[in-house]
Amino acid sequence: MFGALTSLPIYNFDHPRTSRLRVLPLTSGLSPRLGGPSVLVPEICKSLQNENVEVVLISTDADVSGNLNVPLNQPVETSGVRTYYFHTPFLKKYAFSFQLNTWLKNNVQLYDLVHIHQFFSYVTIPAVHWARRYGKPYIIRPAGQLNSHHIRKNLYVKQLFLLMVGNKILKNADFIHLTSNAELNEFHILKLPGTPRLLSPGLDFSNGGGEPNPEIFYKNHPELRSNKIILFLSRLHPVKGLDLLFPSFKQILKKENNVSLVIAGEPEKGYEKDIQNLLKSNGLENKVIFPGFVEGAEKSGLYSIADIFVLPSYGDNFGVAAYEAMEKGLPVLITDRVGVAPQVEQYGAGLVTGCDSGEISDALLTLLGDKELREKMGKQGAKLARDEFSWEKSSRELIKSYDMILSSESQ
Repeated sequence: MFGALTSLPIYNFDHPRTSRLRVLPLTSGLSPRLGGPSVLVPEICKSLQNENVEVVLISTDADVSGNLNVPLNQPVETSGVRTYYFHTPFLKKYAFSFQLNTWLKNNVQLYDLVHIHQFFSYVTIPAVHWARRYGKPYIIRPAGQLNSHHIRKNLYVKQLFLLMVGNKILKNADFIHLTSNAELNEFHILKLPGTPRLLSPGLDFSNGGGEPNPEIFYKNHPELRSNKIILFLSRLHPVKGLDLLFPSFKQILKKENNVSLVIAGEPEKGYEKDIQNLLKSNGLENKVIFPGFVEGAEKSGLYSIADIFVLPSYGDNFGVAAYEAMEKGLPVLITDRVGVAPQVEQYGAGLVTGCDSGEISDALLTLLGDKELREKMGKQGAKLARDEFSWEKSSRELIKSYDMILSSESQ
């Protein structure tokens, strides 16, 4: 399976080796429509480059539906990082790619270690295969996929993956890269093999998004000019808790008239019907605003007009969307299953509830009714974002872990 194709050339570094580390990061997709992990991987790579680590990022052209329009089988720049995209002709959900396997066969030996930012994906299998074939250490960063709620989605497929290859992949990894205590707790609850290591995540959206442009939303929904706005902005997936948010909003509308719920994001394929059923069962048809996937000035515009950010997730290893909202100065309402929940409570940057629609509606009503509290929490959230999640700290922790692996391999 892994040795048949040989058409892609060996990657030639276009300069002499100037760093002591060459790292090969991989992920299944880089479309922002795929959610926070896809946005973060290039940023992780860029932070490593800033510490004089050579990286070439490997991914596929898989998108939520169809394929990205990107050059294939050749180096391109993604957020300042040299990147190769390979075609996924079918099984796009799992990023299946013959070309990616061939490139790995020809190139893995050029790197000191392999860092896989994925788990339940085809990408993981050939990356591990060729790393072990060439005697290269590898790290798995599951990006929230090793979570009981996530695994229950397509349960039998994921159980089969774990049984056939996944458990062995985890067991043989040099370590499992986790980014929050919530993710670490889930790893232990699931009794998975392997060695977990908790490392600080790095995040920074302060320079992104462009100038806010809320006018497009005001034009289509003039009520947003005067209403208080609850914003959900994330990938639309069952794990994100819309089944908790909609009944919560139904209760809020019984007590608050001038409030709008905006749900921004790309729905997972096949989830649109579930969303429509949830709206209908809660009597919310035509009462929730869906702008779709937003980025750039539109995304900044939504943050600029929102009063509260909500993420009622059943399981987020970190909660990138909540972090971004805090960086923009919004108070957040998240569940205790979101990785950043301890920091939110510590800083007083928002409210944390259980996965219960009654708790969520009560907490939202508290925030809606107290402007001073919202402003105070928004300021604390911005402080949390500045203080806790520096890329410099994150990349240096990661490099230290790389060094520990390589030094033990050389002994």
